[in-house]
Amino acid sequence: MVQQCAIVVRESETGEQRLLAYVVLDRDRSAKVEILRSFLKQKLPEYMVPSNFIALDSLPLTPNGKIDRLVLANSPSFIEEFISEEPAEALTTSRDDVELKLTKIWQEVIGLKSVGIRDNFFDIGGHSLLAVRLFVQIEKTFQKMLPLSTLLQSPTIEQLAEILRQNESSKSCSPLVTIQSEGSKPPLFCIHGGGFNVLIYRDLAIQLGADQPVYGLQARGLIDNEPIEARIESIAADYIQEIQKVQPQGPYFLAGLSNGGNIALEMAQQLQAQGQKVALLALFDCYGPNSIKLLPPKQRLLSSLKYALRFSVPRFAAKLRDKGVLKAWLEIQSFIKELSQDKRHKQESPSVSQSEIKRTTDNSQNLSSKKIELEDLMNRLSQFIIDHSPWSFFNPSAQLRNVEGALPDTLKKLEESYGKANKAYQVKVYPGKITLFRAFETPPGYAVDANMGWNHLALEGIEIYKIPGHHTSMMASPILAKNMKNCLEKVINE
Repeated sequence: MVQQCAIVVRESETGEQRLLAYVVLDRDRSAKVEILRSFLKQKLPEYMVPSNFIALDSLPLTPNGKIDRLVLANSPSFIEEFISEEPAEALTTSRDDVELKLTKIWQEVIGLKSVGIRDNFFDIGGHSLLAVRLFVQIEKTFQKMLPLSTLLQSPTIEQLAEILRQNESSKSCSPLVTIQSEGSKPPLFCIHGGGFNVLIYRDLAIQLGADQPVYGLQARGLIDNEPIEARIESIAADYIQEIQKVQPQGPYFLAGLSNGGNIALEMAQQLQAQGQKVALLALFDCYGPNSIKLLPPKQRLLSSLKYALRFSVPRFAAKLRDKGVLKAWLEIQSFIKELSQDKRHKQESPSVSQSEIKRTTDNSQNLSSKKIELEDLMNRLSQFIIDHSPWSFFNPSAQLRNVEGALPDTLKKLEESYGKANKAYQVKVYPGKITLFRAFETPPGYAVDANMGWNHLALEGIEIYKIPGHHTSMMASPILAKNMKNCLEKVINE
């Protein structure tokens, strides 16, 4: 079927990075995307399976006979030239106005020129942030709001269209979401992070295996106007009632990403106070009290620029130029030079006239004023970088600055409410053990404690696993899934 292939990372028109597979087929050129994906999923973790497949007559080569990835970088970035075993219209052609509109939305949001009505949203590069944008556009087009968790059971255009054809009004968005219902093991309950939905746990659930039930807890108020709890304690109590509908008695397995870790911790505290057993409390890159500190302006900017240059040059280059980063950097160097010269002048001139003293004082005041302006500029540029990085969870609505509609407004309200709740929450010493999964990569411009602030808060100790990736990409890591699976099996067998 496939003679040769090459995998590259490409950035879509929407700024999202995804894996593309360029393949050279056999002579009959018969191939089916679903078959290729199915085969690769048996060999690779899901996050490493390419989201797009592009058929070429041959792979471009350099004079040395190596694959010319520069040429591939300018090749088409959409699915083409595959001959399916089924009629093409059964897989790709929209059959009515609903499917046609959904197809156009998917193409725009995911950044593809060709989308089939049976393509799985997650298989073709979709993720939780794109899902937010997708459902904003669906609401604007169909005047119908759906919970993001709908994608977990209905991840195709065909399935979503069937839901939209129903004339039922939008129901209240339940906090409890079934991610994986099958399996004989005790369920794992995962609490939402700063995005307030639970799509980010999908990869973990798949990698944990078919015998491990996984449920998510998403925030109330995602699609309706129901009251939003303003205290972590109240949120935790509400979620406990939800999980006990599935599992009335312990032992309980709880987990939470980012701020969701604080909610999971409070749930564990309340469950233990009820006399229930919490067998596992897993925190995914969750920051404890005083565990993260902002660096001084100069160090913060240097750290942020280092991140931008190392990880996201293509995405940041134009934006940083527009924000005047180069100009700011030249100004920084100029100001530092002026300050250095002023210091040397003072050291080399022990006796000076009154006019020189006044001139020096004026210069110092001028430099001090410039220094304040410069530090403000440094901080604004650093914040711009982090708002366009995977660590934009510090300001979740920044991820949606270019999206219009009711859902982002709802997220902003949730962000404000949860921000106040987290600030007011007083973390208490936990009588049990905390299992911490922390990302290798830390946010630019910040200093992070090695134990993320939890080592003095768990009476039975803290167990730490370092996971490749950043705050959100680590959730798709097979290393995270492997360690999590071992932890679950260990406590089950105790």
